[in-house]
Amino acid sequence: MSNKSRVQTQVATAGQRLSVGELGQALQQMASAVQGANAEDSFEKWKKRYQTEGLEGLKDLPRNKSSHPQATSPEVKQMIIELSKRHPGWGCVRLSDYLKSEKHVSVSSPTVQNILIKENMGSRHERLLKLQACYLQGEIELSEEQITLIEADNPCFRERDLNVSAPGELLVQDTFYIGNISGIGKCYLHAVVDIYSSYAFGFLHTSKKPEPAVAVLHNEVLPVCAEHDIAIQAVMSDSDKEFSGKDTHPYRVYLMFNDIKHRQLPAKKLANGYMERFKKTVHDEFKVKGITVDSFETIQNDMANWIEFYNTKRPHEGYPNMGKTPAEVFFGNSR
Repeated sequence: MSNKSRVQTQVATAGQRLSVGELGQALQQMASAVQGANAEDSFEKWKKRYQTEGLEGLKDLPRNKSSHPQATSPEVKQMIIELSKRHPGWGCVRLSDYLKSEKHVSVSSPTVQNILIKENMGSRHERLLKLQACYLQGEIELSEEQITLIEADNPCFRERDLNVSAPGELLVQDTFYIGNISGIGKCYLHAVVDIYSSYAFGFLHTSKKPEPAVAVLHNEVLPVCAEHDIAIQAVMSDSDKEFSGKDTHPYRVYLMFNDIKHRQLPAKKLANGYMERFKKTVHDEFKVKGITVDSFETIQNDMANWIEFYNTKRPHEGYPNMGKTPAEVFFGNSR
């Protein structure tokens, strides 16, 4: 280009006053002309248009396809999903490193995370829920690694071999300390959980004696089950003093008079998974530390309201309810 032509171009450009924002957009258009140059749309073509038409000549620039990152192939996505299911405890960095070293596939850890999030597998808990769903649908056979992680996340899964088929077929009962309440003293929850549905019953008392253990069955469990034609076949407990003793033990006598079998946990087994999960939820959500109540009836009503919420308002994730509330399963007789 001659100096005369160069001057003419620069004079024409200088005559187009632009704000800083407009100039920024113009510079982006110029950069696109450089980046998008190819055999069909050469840089010289767009340069000539700019020199003759000014910035108006750049307005219909083609989009720069090369600026978009290459999408992950469906095959690699599936590989990531299956590998994450096989090793649900692995994080995205470890998955990315494994793919690179063992499969010679380079995928960044943020990309791995985005793929898993879209599959509702972004967290370890979500991956374990996915495995439980696949197991219940008969799609997979779980490895020891998978089983260990699922049981740690959801203690109910430890009891999958109980194979109950209906509400009332087997209930588990336990008594546990929930706190020292000002004005009342030590407070215990006598709890019963239906194995089939996770439906819970509870009765607060200041002791761990057999009488309150019977009271939760007599005043809470039996009336509800009778109202809905649910027969209680067996109750499982540990061997603590409120549940076990001689044949004349109050708790054992009550079960015998109501044709309910008493099953005790094996000596080496510390707790039933359903009760363990319920107990943890109680301690996490029903806080009594530092509170003062006017009467024991007040705290009893608070517990009753919380158990109502637990049974009817909150869906239970994972095995066995898979998103249904205990009430839906208990009264609907369907998981």
